[in-house]
Amino acid sequence: MKRIKTVAPVIATRAQAETLAGELRELAIDARKLQLEAESAKKAIDTEIGPPLEKLRAIQAEKLELLEGWAEANPSEFGAKKSLQFVHGLLGWRTGMPKLKLLPSWTWERVLSCLQSLNLSRYIRVSEEVNRQAIIDERDTVGPTLHTFGVKIVQDEPFFFEPKIEDNG
Repeated sequence: MKRIKTVAPVIATRAQAETLAGELRELAIDARKLQLEAESAKKAIDTEIGPPLEKLRAIQAEKLELLEGWAEANPSEFGAKKSLQFVHGLLGWRTGMPKLKLLPSWTWERVLSCLQSLNLSRYIRVSEEVNRQAIIDERDTVGPTLHTFGVKIVQDEPFFFEPKIEDNG
């Protein structure tokens, strides 16, 4: 199905454009006021709710630590399982995703060097990508040859309207 592009009404005179710009300014002022009200309300809520919420989270952390201590001291309660169902919830240990951790005194650079010396290139990642910024930075020099490697440099000029909001009382 082909979409039909609708044409917006055309503004014929500068006076009509000025009127429309004034309407846009008023809308921007109203939007800014609402945004400031929302930010003020959020700040008030954070100020009111923040301290009690932090206190609750600290108490939760303390109690969780106590529960973990109990679980570590009572492995027989778990049997072969990693979790235990209580009336009020499930507790246990979750198996995380495997990850590599450096041995003491090792660095990733040293690991890389060791893998290279052992000819274990399958464990070494090489990432190649186009350095777009370098091409843009050197556009005056490479400009004539850009088409040979399939790119062109474009620079948009989007339309804008910046309302004068600070003048409004």
